[in-house]
Amino acid sequence: MVVAMAMAIAPEAADAFAAPSGGALARMFGAGRATAPLCSLRMQDDAGDDTAAEPVLNRKAKREAAKMGKKKGTGVTKQENQAKGGVRGKAGKSPIEGKLVEVALTSDFPEDGATKSVEIDNKPVMLLKCKGTIMASQVGCTKCKIPLMGAEIIESTIRCKLCGSSWKLPSGDVIEDSEGTIMSGLFSSTPQGKLAVFATKTMAGKVFLGVAK
Repeated sequence: MVVAMAMAIAPEAADAFAAPSGGALARMFGAGRATAPLCSLRMQDDAGDDTAAEPVLNRKAKREAAKMGKKKGTGVTKQENQAKGGVRGKAGKSPIEGKLVEVALTSDFPEDGATKSVEIDNKPVMLLKCKGTIMASQVGCTKCKIPLMGAEIIESTIRCKLCGSSWKLPSGDVIEDSEGTIMSGLFSSTPQGKLAVFATKTMAGKVFLGVAK
């Protein structure tokens, strides 16, 4: 009986369940409207533009860029100040007017590795001889803080006898993975900084160090 009722449905009612024709779709959405793509998102607005966008710098990158900008220069001022005996000026400021102060005699350094402690304006400075050149440096080790008097000076390096920290001469740069000592473990958590090294000038058997007036 159910089958008979289904067969009795008018053809007009059956057409209501049929898929709409192309003409019907046009009347529903507009005859002249183009069919929208499945996805309207665009990955890039200007695909044909080859110009690279300027990168956005974070705070750290901006600081590094500013630091590199300040380093640009010929280095002539630094060389002139070094010739005076180690007086150095700061970037962007007027050159420091220095004076030469006699601090020792060349005979005080008979061989490489010899050291001597002197005071300049009530501040201790260590003089040392390395590869035939007399130079000055800070007195204390940058890691364990003990005086470097009597430190091992071999070729172009200086090494603290207590903690084993080492630096390059005359730059004062840290030597990584230097040979430690039995006391090195006591200072394992203390960072090793760069050693401050200053040029000197020798004239007529005397050693001079440049200081600011």
